[in-house]
Order: sequence, then structure tokens, then C-alpha cells
Amino acid sequence: MENAFQVYDGNEEYIYVSYSHADQSVVMPIVRYLCEEKYRIWIDKGIMPGMTWVNMIAQKIEEASLII
Repeated sequence: MENAFQVYDGNEEYIYVSYSHADQSVVMPIVRYLCEEKYRIWIDKGIMPGMTWVNMIAQKIEEASLII
């Protein structure tokens, strides 16, 4: 499924969204809506190739203002 939003990457408050990839068809429309409403969202689509994903996810969870 194509992202119609930019995964947040910055120092301001953001929402971390945790989901099962099996549920993408339900979760992504909600994430797109939140982005359209100007919420900053981080999901695992923000992990770039070559990154240590476990460390990245742990860091993003720790820094998040809210977790869904």
C-alpha cells in the first residue's frame, strides 16, 4: 500500500503508531487522516535500509509523545 503522507522525522512531538502489517488496510487510512489533520506521525515506514530496526523502534517509542 502506498503512503500518501510523510513519515515524521524531526525534534518536535509526534505520535508513534504501532500496528501489524496484516492490518495495513485498516491502519493506513487512519494514519493518513491524522497526517491530514496536521499530527506528526512516525511508523516503521520511516526505517531506512541498513538501519538497525530494533534500536530505531526503541528510540522512537522512547521519544514519542503518544503511542497508538
